[in-house]
Amino acid sequence: KNSTHKIILTSLSFAASSNNIMVSIRQSSTRSLTSNTLKLAAFAVLALTLSSVLIMFSLPQTVTTTGNAGNTGASATEAEATIIAARGGSGKKSEEISPNQLLRKGGVNAILLNANNNVGEDEEDEDDPMKITEGKVTYEDANKGGGAKLLSYYHCGPTLHDTNANQEDAPTEVVLLHGAAFTKTDWKTSGILDTFCEINNDEDGGNLLLLALDLPVSADGVELGIAFDSLVRNQLLSGSPVIFISPSASGKGIVDLAEIMVGDKASSPSKKKDLTRIVKAWIPVASGSVLKASEEALKVFETYEIPILSIHGDKDEMGKKVTEMLGSTANAKTVELSGGHPVYLDSPDEFVSEVLQFLEENGL
Repeated sequence: KNSTHKIILTSLSFAASSNNIMVSIRQSSTRSLTSNTLKLAAFAVLALTLSSVLIMFSLPQTVTTTGNAGNTGASATEAEATIIAARGGSGKKSEEISPNQLLRKGGVNAILLNANNNVGEDEEDEDDPMKITEGKVTYEDANKGGGAKLLSYYHCGPTLHDTNANQEDAPTEVVLLHGAAFTKTDWKTSGILDTFCEINNDEDGGNLLLLALDLPVSADGVELGIAFDSLVRNQLLSGSPVIFISPSASGKGIVDLAEIMVGDKASSPSKKKDLTRIVKAWIPVASGSVLKASEEALKVFETYEIPILSIHGDKDEMGKKVTEMLGSTANAKTVELSGGHPVYLDSPDEFVSEVLQFLEENGL
């Protein structure tokens, strides 16, 4: 648009200059044109011609354009159809379309039209419930004398205000924790959170609610339960059991909830039920706490029908042991991906695929 405005202004400037020159010629008192006047007249004609050409090219075109590598080009109407088809038929942006794709499919007009269509999309995204938002809540840490702790998060998906009381409309709630060397930001910078949100937005009708938390890896089952309740009070979670993804050390809280259920660690009878109250399914990624857990605690997951997807990297021996133990003791589904200890970061696309398949297989 800016380029078009510049062209028009330049053309008008040329036209104005040409008009002034012609007025000067008409006002000349001499009967014969001097050499200098002839030059001015020639310049006036050239300027008028140039201005007409520039204005013509600044107007919308419907002629075909030719791209590279034998592309026959496409009209503006055909280019628009190309973009709409690439976006799934709606014309609204659902995925990025590279310039090379547009050039091959619709010529230069497709690239220009796509850029034009993107104007204002940032404003539309402001109201998009699928965008990633960031926030903080506080919760009371019972293990540290009741002091308040800050819990930051990324949110993606429908808010609870968007859903009805009808259980069929309830979102699938997924909580992403992180390992000792990482933070919630790694879920975003790796592209995993964005991928979940994009897939959710396009294919799941906005029914997948994701929360990436900066919960300390030192959090045990009690602290995990308190943090969960705070998220419910702040209407970030519904209060129903959720799916936890716990890489590495962050699996401590889930394992501890299982130990509380089968042992005498609970401070109150209600705490013994926190595992089933909070956890709907569990996806540990090489969670070392499993290797220290009692067999009785691990069997609880199968007893209470809490499905497990255990993932590890092919270069992570410890992670492989975790997966083998959960497979044999808790009837977990086991998956090996290419990578090391943080295999979800090494193979993010495969990780997302396995998680989505697991959710579908278990009707989650």
